[in-house]
Amino acid sequence: MSENLGLLAYQFLYAPLCNHVIEVVSFNGHDNYGKPVLDPSTARQYKCLLQMNEETAQSTPGATDDFPYMAYVLSVPIGQGDAVPIRAEEQVTVISPAYWASDTPRLLGKINTYFDQYGNNFVMVFTFK
Repeated sequence: MSENLGLLAYQFLYAPLCNHVIEVVSFNGHDNYGKPVLDPSTARQYKCLLQMNEETAQSTPGATDDFPYMAYVLSVPIGQGDAVPIRAEEQVTVISPAYWASDTPRLLGKINTYFDQYGNNFVMVFTFK
């Protein structure tokens, strides 16, 4: 495993702000019924900051958008040395803190990736459906 020391050092500055943890698992195919099958060997955890992103529509009283939560995710998984992107087709579960944690995977909405000045994948921002 190669270490991206510049990216790790830069993310180290932001790690104290990211007090939530998510777990991401990839799918490796489909079963006989067409249902996706998870690959447990791809499980990785990321430090992130989860926040409410609820916006009320002005035209409809009490209506909100479809994406009430956002995640600002540091791109280097915990215990690894380089960025690993998160894809929309992967399963995301909130691990901590306890009041966010759930066994229910969260569906991802829009994913934006932001790069640092050296072209490293620095942070990913996505919404939960």
